[in-house]
Amino acid sequence: MKKWIALLALTALLLTACGATPVSVPEKEAAGTTAAAFAAPAPTAADGYALEIGGVRLAPGAALTDTADALFGAPQDVQTAPSCIHDGDDTLYTYADFELVTSPGASGETVTSIAVLSEAITTEEGIRLGDGIEAALAAYGEEYSEAESAPDFGRYVFVRGATSITMMTDGSGAVTAIAYAVH
Repeated sequence: MKKWIALLALTALLLTACGATPVSVPEKEAAGTTAAAFAAPAPTAADGYALEIGGVRLAPGAALTDTADALFGAPQDVQTAPSCIHDGDDTLYTYADFELVTSPGASGETVTSIAVLSEAITTEEGIRLGDGIEAALAAYGEEYSEAESAPDFGRYVFVRGATSITMMTDGSGAVTAIAYAVH
């Protein structure tokens, strides 16, 4: 339950940072504009963090392509809100195991964040929801920023290149939320 609260708070923060209310837009999906695979080159230390799902490497900062329906199926939900940084709307695509937030970019939609929703998803470094923070520290290293987000909750932010991965933990040290973002 705690992981859902943390994840919902993270999603609300991403979509309402400008004070706008997210708006559900099922007609966007019906028009054929759905989240897509994010083509990213093979990883290097400078490329940043990415998440592989169904053989597709999703990376914050990468542009959308037109193959997501074939790879992930149609999103369960699509919401938009005015972008805080760019002209146009940011879009939240919700799938069963993950969420993608995109922003308008020079060549179309660009991924700004990815949130893991299920224990079925494992990071490229081998961490999943429910693992202990000790395993995450072993996988990601000791260079992170840490802040108490609330009593009995921890927040660990790891930065690589232009991306970050944030992990929230509960009082027992179990990872309850994982989110990737453009840093």
